[in-house]
Amino acid sequence: MPYIGYAFILLVCLGVTLVCFGRMEDRAYPYLLYGIGAGMVLMTSLAGPYLVGSDIHLEYYYAQLRAGQDVLQPLWGTPQGTSIITYLTNNIWFYKLVIPLLFALVPVLLYLVFRKWFTDKQAFLASFFFIAFPAFSMELPGITRQMSAEVVLAFLLYLLFVSKTRYKVPLIIVCGILLPLIHYAVAAVGLIFLLFILVFYKNTRRTAILGMAGILIVSAVYFPVAEDGAVGLKLVYLYNGWAPSSLEISAPSITIPQFPRPELVESPPMDPPPNSLMSRYEGIMLDGLGLDFLRTTSQGKVFRILQWSIMGLMITGAWKLRRSKTYWAFAGGGVFLP
Repeated sequence: MPYIGYAFILLVCLGVTLVCFGRMEDRAYPYLLYGIGAGMVLMTSLAGPYLVGSDIHLEYYYAQLRAGQDVLQPLWGTPQGTSIITYLTNNIWFYKLVIPLLFALVPVLLYLVFRKWFTDKQAFLASFFFIAFPAFSMELPGITRQMSAEVVLAFLLYLLFVSKTRYKVPLIIVCGILLPLIHYAVAAVGLIFLLFILVFYKNTRRTAILGMAGILIVSAVYFPVAEDGAVGLKLVYLYNGWAPSSLEISAPSITIPQFPRPELVESPPMDPPPNSLMSRYEGIMLDGLGLDFLRTTSQGKVFRILQWSIMGLMITGAWKLRRSKTYWAFAGGGVFLP
């Protein structure tokens, strides 16, 4: 029933409009953000009686495997099987409802962090743009381990920049430990964020070091043994894709059975020039940056123009905050990642 989704989007637009014109109290912003985020994610995860997405099916397979269900044994280990989320339960509603509702806390946590540099209204809009980005409601609901890890990462940033709780240090250590156990990629992202915090934000250097230590120690112990070292091997392949040939790390090859594929009806996307910087990224990443502008539909062109406009505003905002070391401690890792 798409009309429910359309009605919800209209309500979201109404709520954001009320915020922009000052018709809503500041204290309601976190609740509104949570409602918007939860509704957008649930529209995908509850779209049918089954799981929605690609990675989530493999994650659910491992959950059934851990629970002793009658499933085939894996032929080789995969990174999806290393997440401790698959050990918790194989109840399908945990993946369709519980994790998405937890994931909806991320914009709220970011709002609380953004208020350190922006007004309440500006922080609300920044968090809303995080929700409005299509990956939030269309891609991430199909990756359980990433939704879970992003909650931990957002909570870690909240602890470092905002929280004054007496349990701040042990909580930061716990977050550092959990990140590699939940999702290796988000753990790598968290490590980069912590590195910039360590350099630019002297008030939290000790706690940043503790968070980094948690990530590095657990990664060094867990990745080589989990699922036959699948994550360690994946990281080696990622490193070799960027490193010069003289600095590559030798790794055993994986032979994956090849199956015949149907011929494409449409012409495949144009590949970037070989040996260029863009050639190191996957096609979907290039499309996400809007580099497929000339090949996409009219609606796609409109979306990419809006996307570039928002990116331009982000650059403008970053320039205005260029003298704030605390802001660059927070945002520097995100700018560096692409």
